This record gives sequence, structure tokens and C-alpha cells, in this order.
Amino acid sequence: MTIQISTLDELSSVLARAYFVETQLELSIQWEAYMVVKNKYRDVLFTISHDSEVHKSMLKKMFDKIEGMDLEEALKEFKGKEFNPKGLHDEEILTEVMKKELLALDIYKRLHDYSSHDFIKKLWKGRDPETYFKNLKWLMKQEERHIEILKPYSGQIERIL
Repeated sequence: MTIQISTLDELSSVLARAYFVETQLELSIQWEAYMVVKNKYRDVLFTISHDSEVHKSMLKKMFDKIEGMDLEEALKEFKGKEFNPKGLHDEEILTEVMKKELLALDIYKRLHDYSSHDFIKKLWKGRDPETYFKNLKWLMKQEERHIEILKPYSGQIERIL
């Protein structure tokens, strides 16, 4: 059985989820983390936050290029979750950031792999509907880069309870 995203509602929901991850989960956790981690980690977080802003903008443009999509309407079903870094070590905080990067990567892969090319071609409001897939590939590479940046810093602490 092959999974395929081939309805406007499904595409809208998954693409909105990607936007939500970039704007709410990633950015909020990154800036909360930025305020509490040691200076040596701030450059990493600033780089990732900067990139997330670019990703957010790209996703918004993709939403605008698909006929019948309404980003504001699609986002109504999602609610943000507060990230509280209190009591966490810097490495634990960076592990939480990395979890959101892994989530974004997974969503981009699924959008890329499961979106019907014919369906996107019908709905795309531009000359090159393959831009949709090219953008998702680029976003996947960005998230993979973020994960590689975070790997040396995350998950390197064990708590003694």
C-alpha cells in the first residue's frame, strides 16, 4: 500500500503542521533556550533560529502558491506548548531543540515523499510545480544540517536520580 497526499485538506493540514513546527515549536524553544544557555551555545541557537525564520517564510510562500489553501484557517487547529527550561542542563535543552528539528525533518520527508506530483501540478499557481518538491528537499537538507550542528551538544548528560 502506497500512502499519498492527494486531497487539499490533507495537504493543508500537513503543510500547516510543518509551518507550526517552524514557527511555534522550534522558534519558541530556540529562543527560550537562547535566554538560559551558556554563551558557548548561543551561536548554535542563533544560527538555527535564523534558519527557522527563512524556513517559515518559504513555507508561507508555498502555502500561497497552492490553490485553495488558507494558512490562517489551517493553523487554527494547532495549539502551542510552552517550553520551560528551568532545572534543565544546557545539553538537555539542546536535546529538546534537536527533537523539534527531527520532527520538522520527518514532516518535510513525508510531504516530499507522499505528495502526489499530479495533485501538486493541478494546484500549483506558478510555472514550475516541481518547486514544491525542490523546496521540501532544501528544507530537509537544512534540518539535517541543524541536527548535525546539535549532535555534539545534545544528549551528553546523564542524571543521577
